[in-house]
Amino acid sequence: METRASYVIIGLFVVLTFAGGLLAVLWLSHASNREAYHYYDIVFNETVSGLSYGSKVEYSGIQIGTVSTLKLDKNDPATVWARIKVAADTPVKQDTVAMLAYNGITGTSIIQLSLGSAASPPLETSPEQVAVIRATPSPLRQLLTDGGDLMSNVNGMVSRLNQLLSEENMHNVASILKNVDKTTNALENQNQKMSEILNNVMGASLHLNQLLARADGQSHALFRKTDRALGALEESSLTFRELIKNNQGAINSGLSGFGEFAPLLQEMRYTLQILAGIGHKMEDNPGSYLLNGETYKEYTPQ
Repeated sequence: METRASYVIIGLFVVLTFAGGLLAVLWLSHASNREAYHYYDIVFNETVSGLSYGSKVEYSGIQIGTVSTLKLDKNDPATVWARIKVAADTPVKQDTVAMLAYNGITGTSIIQLSLGSAASPPLETSPEQVAVIRATPSPLRQLLTDGGDLMSNVNGMVSRLNQLLSEENMHNVASILKNVDKTTNALENQNQKMSEILNNVMGASLHLNQLLARADGQSHALFRKTDRALGALEESSLTFRELIKNNQGAINSGLSGFGEFAPLLQEMRYTLQILAGIGHKMEDNPGSYLLNGETYKEYTPQ
């Protein structure tokens, strides 16, 4: 009986010792785990397809932790809370952001943490007050969102293109092309006519230049004739004055100067006739006179 009691005591002592050792190991493991890891909460305002408990958390491409819990927000089911456990020495900053990324072709998702700026202070966290890391939309989500808008725009463009290429519009385009072809041919014919007209205009311009040159020459000849006539008239006037002066006595007597005075009067009369003829011709048809001209014989006093 005493031997059996001693076995019970020894067994009980062994069990208690084992349980105490196991508790000590668990406590030490938990304590070391709390010291080796930090917990952070991440709030996602998008779907987290492919993300699950135990998914990797990376920092600069290196795995530094895992996802410990996932849950929906009580007030907003579209919001997802993810708690991550990362190595305590991970330099998580206050401006560090989290982003979902797809892990190759497996379809699983991981969480990537950005580096943050060097001047930003560390993000403090504790088991009692877990810090929250801001999340940004993933590039794939942005691509899908923008892709939806892009596809809507493409569909709209395709619809408008189909309307543009309708049978009625194609018929109208064909009609327009035919009209353009007709217009082009008409313009080509008009160009030939315009070339003929321009050639005629150039010929007329050349002829007009010749006529103007001829008229210019005739006008110079007319001016020369007029100058000679005026010169002759002036000379006759001087001669008349000289004759009057020299024959004043004969004129007074009415006899001796008449023989010399008659040729002078005849010369003055002829000069006045020339000037009168020129004036009449200039008044009746100045163009014909300037272009054709007329030759007068210079009068020589007898």
